[in-house]
Amino acid sequence: FDLSLGAGYDITDNFHVQARYAINLTNRNNTGFDQTSKLRWLFIGVGYRFNL
Repeated sequence: FDLSLGAGYDITDNFHVQARYAINLTNRNNTGFDQTSKLRWLFIGVGYRFNL
């Protein structure tokens, strides 16, 4: 089970940026050992839109 948040912003009509953050809310460690493993991600994107 994950939780994700994100936002984006259009700098111009063609350029945009975005950022997202995700975190695991449940334990990802299924090896049987008494340890927890929760992952976190940070996504950063820059894009350009082509007018076709």
